[in-house]
Amino acid sequence: MTLDKFTFSFFSNRPGRVLGLLPLLVLALACCSPSWAQMGSFGTVSIVVLDSSNAVVSGAQLELRDLSTNDVRNGSTQDKGLYTFVNLPIGTYKLTVTKAGFESAAIDLVLVQAAKVTDLTVTLKVGVTTAIVEVHEESGPLMETTSNAIGSTIDVKQIEDLPVGGRDLTGLSYLVPGYTGAFSGLPSIAEGNNIDGIIGSPSRMKFVGNSQAVVSPRLEDIQEMTVQTDQVDLSSGYGQANMQINYVTRRGTNNLHGRIYEDFRNAALNANTWVNDATNQAKNPLILNDFGGSAGGAILKDKLFFFGSFAMSKQPGGYNATNWLLAPATQTGSFTYTDSNGAAQTVNVLQIAHNFNSSLPGTVNSVIAGELQQINSSLSHGTVSGNGDVNLQTLTWPQTSPITYYYPTVRIDYNISQKYRINFALNESKNHQPGASAAYLPGPTFASQAASTKSNFYTASLGFDWTIKPTLINQFRGGMLYNWTAYAYDATTTYTSNPSVSWNYFGVPYPYGGNMSGQQFNLPISTYYPLFNASDTASWQRSAHTISFGFSFYREQDHYWNAPAGIVNYNLGLATGDPAINAFTNGPTGSLPNASSNSLSEAQQLYAILAGRISSVGGQYAYDPKTGQYLTGVGAYNLDELQKAWGLFYQDAYRIKPTFTLNYGLRWDFTGDDHDLTGAYHGATPQDLFGPSGVGNLFNPGSLKGTMDPVIAARAHQYAPWNVSPQPAIGIAWNPQKTDGIVGKITGGQTVIRSGFSLRRFTEPYQYFWDNASDYGNFFYQNFSLNPSNTGQPGTYAPGSLSVGDTLPPYLKTPSAYQAVAHQSDFTFVSGAVPVNGMDPRIQQPYTMSWNLGIQRAVGRTGALEVRYVGSRSPHQWVSLNVNEVNIFAALPGQPSFLQQFISAQKNLQICMTNSTCANNP
Repeated sequence: MTLDKFTFSFFSNRPGRVLGLLPLLVLALACCSPSWAQMGSFGTVSIVVLDSSNAVVSGAQLELRDLSTNDVRNGSTQDKGLYTFVNLPIGTYKLTVTKAGFESAAIDLVLVQAAKVTDLTVTLKVGVTTAIVEVHEESGPLMETTSNAIGSTIDVKQIEDLPVGGRDLTGLSYLVPGYTGAFSGLPSIAEGNNIDGIIGSPSRMKFVGNSQAVVSPRLEDIQEMTVQTDQVDLSSGYGQANMQINYVTRRGTNNLHGRIYEDFRNAALNANTWVNDATNQAKNPLILNDFGGSAGGAILKDKLFFFGSFAMSKQPGGYNATNWLLAPATQTGSFTYTDSNGAAQTVNVLQIAHNFNSSLPGTVNSVIAGELQQINSSLSHGTVSGNGDVNLQTLTWPQTSPITYYYPTVRIDYNISQKYRINFALNESKNHQPGASAAYLPGPTFASQAASTKSNFYTASLGFDWTIKPTLINQFRGGMLYNWTAYAYDATTTYTSNPSVSWNYFGVPYPYGGNMSGQQFNLPISTYYPLFNASDTASWQRSAHTISFGFSFYREQDHYWNAPAGIVNYNLGLATGDPAINAFTNGPTGSLPNASSNSLSEAQQLYAILAGRISSVGGQYAYDPKTGQYLTGVGAYNLDELQKAWGLFYQDAYRIKPTFTLNYGLRWDFTGDDHDLTGAYHGATPQDLFGPSGVGNLFNPGSLKGTMDPVIAARAHQYAPWNVSPQPAIGIAWNPQKTDGIVGKITGGQTVIRSGFSLRRFTEPYQYFWDNASDYGNFFYQNFSLNPSNTGQPGTYAPGSLSVGDTLPPYLKTPSAYQAVAHQSDFTFVSGAVPVNGMDPRIQQPYTMSWNLGIQRAVGRTGALEVRYVGSRSPHQWVSLNVNEVNIFAALPGQPSFLQQFISAQKNLQICMTNSTCANNP
């Protein structure tokens, strides 16, 4: 894998080096699999008919019968003795060949696999038509003599009785030779998958690959899985991917079939782990039931078929939730510490403060007292234990959190006639987990804080096949991926009227210190990534050519509903300048005699908690696209991005000779930019990123070739669409030997030589767009705050003057109002300032160039050995770069290094300061 050089500090790429022509000529010609645009869920049977002298036979009548449904397809060989059946549902077929003056021939077990070509040669002998020569053996795509595709098919019948964990087939794809990885040079983000030809997962978060369908492809539902690791069909991938994993849903037949199963897992059946044994721990509890059933058959014999299944996976159980508590004595102000002499000392922080200054509270704040009362009422619902600190206790309680998965599937196939065929499939995965996030404390008072998670994913596909005539067949396929998840959807919404309160007691590990108050909230977040796609392919056979051409389209819209903002957050503590700080001293005669600095800080924080002393108040208001301003209460800014593309393709499998096939084609996609429909994403252009220095001159002193007033501006579209995207493919498949004249044997004997080259484009994870195009979410929110200060500035209050329950003064809001265009000068040299990020508006689409050369040799009747070389190079992958100078020793071409320039500037300043004229205006 090769990455190009990049110029800017944001997402960008530049045209890569062009490979030399010699490797391309030597490696010769590649193509996608000549499975003739079947979108991964259908198969092909390619037939050549010869006579006993090995001359081609044209006009031979062909009948291909689906043995499971009696669906018949007819054709006749062209002038080269060739014919190809395309768009075939996977399964077993019977082929019958007839021709006047010849004996008829039949092969009664023709195996069709998804995205595969079954190559057959039938030799007819001169004789009476009524005489039939039959071959009773399975003829399947053991060796594809016309295809360059690199892939493997996993027939579920081979593994459906194995104990596959979760009954999900995805993990098996990793075991296929040639699977995406560093050895082939193919990046994992170039992966794709589909279920019945419908895109199986969104591109939003495919950082480590996209082979995992969001809908679980399960053993009981999937009939076949094909992993195409290279040279895939030009109709596949939708311009998003180079590698494809195809899943095909089971279909009904004329025979009624059904199954019932139960996968039972239980700790009673397991041995204990080595770690548990070593630490004298009992076996971890486990109860998991995965059960279901399926049935398939005919509604109308030979016409209308169904398959349906329903499965559930139920895992009862939960986990232990934990929080920390102030011990009973500590709740009254009693604080115990170990002094520098090793002696235990106990003081009362409320008394210390009040004795120091009678105006300081000497009793527990009334709001805090109410919170402590609620906390204490929850103790009976858990187990209280010590934790080595006499001031604290640990509360542990069981949180019930069962997980239930649902897996319904249905498929309908309707063979209206030999001209028209329709199929529909729905695969769904749903789950529900109550109590996925525990309440912050147990008991009925806090029960509404517990939060559940649920999701629903499904693919719905619709296919329509139209046999216009035996040599011209059209296939349409369209559908939707529904992808929705909700986190904490049922948690309490009291945050709309109550603040969150963080106690932040020192010495308590994160996040428990802030959560000790119980006045916290699990906030809802939802995602919805619907994806529509459609394709239409026409397959035309003329002489020795099998031509396919068509278009494809996809549209992915990514909704992300952020957690509500606008919640007021109180942080309790003694701020700098709070009069109560001086009440706590740790000298020999101090209020905490000989206490360590840590003990002193804990005593101060305990007083702040009990007195309800506020050290700061803050939060964020979300941007509202409807009004173009920030909200003034609780609400959320919700992301809404759109990415869509369409493409055209043309390919031809030209069988120059029965033993030599040339496959070539071209795909061209028109890929729109991923863009923000709310218009709120702020990003910098290259000119704004480099500012006054000018693009590429950031560390070139004296350069003022750029923008004097750089900005970060809201723009829905931040890079140009990709409309120039030729994707050529060319390849060969050659059988160098002669046919042996036996019906059904592969032309050319036992050896196949393949070679090819292809270029395929793919898309980056859409999250990468969000990162830089939105400046990592800056400007989505307006910060509001109150901070202790005696300056009287807006958003301040006198340190120590604000307690829980008091009326709050007006907030300081930054920015003061929403800015569609923000000037970088407004936050230059400001602590915590907004960073500057953006995208190259001419960023290019990454692509993969792949080449292969292989030899396959049959071994016996049921095996084959293949040796293949596969190489890939993938330029233009996106990389986020930081243009800030990090190497002061590196020099720009033809210029001194930054360090040398800095030293020169120092010398020039010294010279200047010795001259009064220059010194007055350096």
